[in-house]
Amino acid sequence: MEALTLSWILAMAALCVFLALVWRLRLPPSMNLPPGRMGWPLVGETLEYLATRPIGVPQPFIAKRVARYGSIFKTHLFGCPTIVTTDPDFNRFVLANEGKLFQSSYPAGVDRVLGKFSMVQASGELHKRMRALTVSFMQAQSLKDNFLQTIQARVISLLSTWEGRVVKIQDEAQSLSFDCIVGHVLGMDPGAENTKTIKEDFFNLVYGLTIPLRIPGTRYWTAMKGRQNIVRLVEQMVAERTTKPCTARKDFLQQLLQDDNGKNLTLEQISDFIVFMLFAAHDTTATAMTMAIKYLLANPQALNQLQEEHLEIRRNKRSPDEPLEWNDYLQMTFTQHVINETLRLTNVLTSAHRIALQDVQTEEGYVIPKGWKVVSSWTTIHLNPKLYAEPLEFNPWRWKTQSVKYFTPFSGGPRFCTGSELARLEIALLLHFIITKYSLHPAEDDEAVYFGTVKMRKGLPVTVTKLSQIL
Repeated sequence: MEALTLSWILAMAALCVFLALVWRLRLPPSMNLPPGRMGWPLVGETLEYLATRPIGVPQPFIAKRVARYGSIFKTHLFGCPTIVTTDPDFNRFVLANEGKLFQSSYPAGVDRVLGKFSMVQASGELHKRMRALTVSFMQAQSLKDNFLQTIQARVISLLSTWEGRVVKIQDEAQSLSFDCIVGHVLGMDPGAENTKTIKEDFFNLVYGLTIPLRIPGTRYWTAMKGRQNIVRLVEQMVAERTTKPCTARKDFLQQLLQDDNGKNLTLEQISDFIVFMLFAAHDTTATAMTMAIKYLLANPQALNQLQEEHLEIRRNKRSPDEPLEWNDYLQMTFTQHVINETLRLTNVLTSAHRIALQDVQTEEGYVIPKGWKVVSSWTTIHLNPKLYAEPLEFNPWRWKTQSVKYFTPFSGGPRFCTGSELARLEIALLLHFIITKYSLHPAEDDEAVYFGTVKMRKGLPVTVTKLSQIL
């Protein structure tokens, strides 16, 4: 028995040595790679990279390596040799050279959940066609004509249920954001039974963007089941609209089926496109809504100035319930400062993932080998004291003069988010109707953490009082 145990130990030791040797042989010979380490065989340093961390502070994994190796270092993440860059100018270079030196390439888990034809993964001519469709759908005129009044109505309807309750802002923001986007993308009524079903599937999908272990019971397995259900629904809707066309519809799916850029898309491409649209228009917006309220509740001076801006807009309306117009939205200057500061501190999108299409040399003389992944960290740049004074402080006034050169909450280059203005509009409208009609107070202490996505541990519970009751 002892001999058998010893043999097993020796065999395992030999396997570990073999894997370590293979691991080192994977590094390109005679290349001036950035400094760093590749971590353990197979898993690399992925687990430390994904570790839960607080929001509003530099990511420990990256901060520790920047202190040791500098602004560009090598590592091994998600099964791939990777270069991480926190250099502001090199990050801009990476984003600007999309399709030339670099190409979008996210971890396999993201690829499978959002789909291989999502805008995250699509490239070349397909990406150009998809981008043209989203630009057309979300241009300023469309926001003014089709989105402004619809979003207002949904915000007012949601807030009417808050009075006298303890509500979890995170849950309410997610519900609002989803109801808005599912209506605009698929033309679905938020109160309909099939909308409630797809909402549950969608949230399972969002929460499952984590380590891709497709084992029953894991978050990833649940996410893939949710994706399958959403895709099945989209395919049914496409079949119905193809057999019974209705040009009166104004949702994105209808535009996709009618537009020349969308007509030649396959059913799989359409399904992936829709899944991505739902995800992209929901996650950043809902999280930013939640975090904006969190920061404002902790900063009375900012809250008071924001409230005064919105009360002034209300004073200029003919009646207390008169809907906002586009010009009212354009007057929300300090609101945009608050949104910018929320996005800077929260970093809903922490980084951009690319793959090198050829060997690329940095100004420092380092070489990024062809086929290696490149992770451009935005969190580190948005919290860089050389770019932002007192970067860990919530200071919306900084945006009166702050440069936006290195500000990338919605990515940049050819992949700049076409829904950025829609997100800003939804956040601004929610803040407007909250602070002109209600007073919020924290019901419990809470904190924000990052594990795959930004979350409040308790959902940010607040007590809600109607303003007329406290004036």
